[in-house]
Amino acid sequence: MNIRTSILSIAVVQFIATDLAEATGSNGVTTAVYVSRHYEVRDHDQPVKYVFNGATRVARVTGSLSANTRIQRLRLHAGWNLCGVAVSGGSFPTNSEIAAAFRWNPLTRDYAAVLPGQPLTAGSVVWIKACTNVLASLVGSYAEPRPAPVSGGGTYVSGAGLEAWPLELPAGVTVWRFDAASNRWHSTFAGDLAPVGELPPKLAPGEAIYVHTDGPIDLAVPDPALRVAYYHQDHLGSSSAVTDADGTLVEETAYYPFGAMRREERFREVEAHYQFTQKERDRESGLQDFGHRYYHPATTRWLSPDPMGEKGGGSNPYAYVNQNPLKHCDPSGAKITVEVDNKKQPRNYQITLQAVFINTSSTKFTQEQVAKFAKNLKSSIEKNFSGSEGEGRGKVTWTTKVNLRVVENWSEVKKDDHVFRIVDKLNGAGETKEGAMLMSIKVHRYTQKTPDEVDRTEPGNKHYTWENYTSAEGTSMHEFGHAAGLGHDDLRDNLMQNGDIRKYDNKDVSRQQIHEIWKAYEAKRLNQRDPDLDKLTKPK
Repeated sequence: MNIRTSILSIAVVQFIATDLAEATGSNGVTTAVYVSRHYEVRDHDQPVKYVFNGATRVARVTGSLSANTRIQRLRLHAGWNLCGVAVSGGSFPTNSEIAAAFRWNPLTRDYAAVLPGQPLTAGSVVWIKACTNVLASLVGSYAEPRPAPVSGGGTYVSGAGLEAWPLELPAGVTVWRFDAASNRWHSTFAGDLAPVGELPPKLAPGEAIYVHTDGPIDLAVPDPALRVAYYHQDHLGSSSAVTDADGTLVEETAYYPFGAMRREERFREVEAHYQFTQKERDRESGLQDFGHRYYHPATTRWLSPDPMGEKGGGSNPYAYVNQNPLKHCDPSGAKITVEVDNKKQPRNYQITLQAVFINTSSTKFTQEQVAKFAKNLKSSIEKNFSGSEGEGRGKVTWTTKVNLRVVENWSEVKKDDHVFRIVDKLNGAGETKEGAMLMSIKVHRYTQKTPDEVDRTEPGNKHYTWENYTSAEGTSMHEFGHAAGLGHDDLRDNLMQNGDIRKYDNKDVSRQQIHEIWKAYEAKRLNQRDPDLDKLTKPK
């Protein structure tokens, strides 16, 4: 079972995930906290970062790849907590909620009190007593975790840095872990008694354990090569192979055409959570999470109908990609998407657009010219639909990412693509219905000269100035604004003014307009399949 949660900040994420992560390893429940497109907190409180190339997820990073200053956050429950320190030089927190703290000294096999502000070193093991549930932070330098040497007898051992630590125990070793949530010890045993232990398969960052051994041993730390996992996709974007930082194959998966898993081989402790067409598979149910609805690959059907009905591309709203999975995929079912960090009071907006650019006019442009038009449009949208407002904690930011490809004919347009098309005739310079997926721009915008390129001595060019000039990018972005749910706004200088009012090719987009786009997305007013687009893309 997968539990999805949306949160505001990393600190809140780690605190809320406490009880969820507790279940991991004990009853098969796994936990994922989705902070943003690029950041998640996975099982055992392990932070995971993702690297994208456009809309394609190409790599996953865990732990730390740098020795720079790092922040370690300790989630403390009311009562005693057994913690491991992963950074050096960090001052012990001065939180009023912390009643006492004692550091273990392995040489004297005794405890010493830790005072607020006292610096600690990486590898220290500390008992901390908290008055209530609280998140404490340590800031210090970070070093690569190394194998932990344990002499004969018993001692406390800190976890392996800032990443989850899979325990590989030699023979004759017994381990105890103190669970602050239940205020009891969990244990595991070596040899034939190992299956009856209660220890989870991995320790979370910031945990510590008590180890007893008859002779000296070294507890292995995670392989640094596994901190980076590279995804290798097939033509549909499915992660068919995963390699580590050294290029060694760690996982290989094969799928049936509709996404059911045919074969999976995992050679190391790495799991590609995003698999068929880059969507996450729920382990318990086998369902694929496509964002707007769930898909069951074994039955080749959606669990709910297409929210766009028959306009979604087929007469059967439960059918997957109109029964053609070898050629098509359905990345999310809606290709203007808007994500926010907090729905009650958004402070960060992430807009994503998937679209194509096609010339349907009688004017023949070269491939290089059309590619340049598309490149300029992509960069203009990403620049002008991104920005920030305010300072400090009140700062609000918005970012837009565009996946825009050039196509030569309508057969290359996918069901969820928005379309920028160049046309010969329009009533105005551009035309788009609010929330629709078809954006038309008159070819004149791409062939016109700038005011500096015309002969100013000609009477017809006398009033053609930069004040009333509008570029092809400006017109196209204006139409994208309509596709994103914005109407005309003639009360202020901005991108969405009527063309006969907007001056100097104004491309300004306000925070209020970004919020309107999000509200339109939440109300499901975007990504409306235009009947004209259905006619254009219908196979002949």
